[in-house]
Amino acid sequence: ILWVLAAGICIYATDLVPTLFMNENINRFYLNIAIALLAINTGICIYVLFVLKMKDPIVEFEVRAPKLLYTMTANGVIFCLCFIRATWPVWSVFSIPILFILFQGFLMSFHFSPI
Repeated sequence: ILWVLAAGICIYATDLVPTLFMNENINRFYLNIAIALLAINTGICIYVLFVLKMKDPIVEFEVRAPKLLYTMTANGVIFCLCFIRATWPVWSVFSIPILFILFQGFLMSFHFSPI
């Protein structure tokens, strides 16, 4: 619960969404790449959680589609680097802890998911 609370406080304190989309200091090229990579990872997650589980719920996705794990990992690493590069002009060194807190809060929020 603490990571989710910390992520919520971080989003509120940094004005994350208005800052990302309205601040002219944000590097738009890297932000657009980061958003595209996040969309790709979200699509892969939806595919794994719903489509592969409906086809064969017993077989794990690592066996059925082993390349997805590598693709998601590479997308995640490149997303982190691009997001830090995009927000560096605004938050400088604090971009790294902000992203870490948001990532931990996102991961821990899945404990509240019914899936």
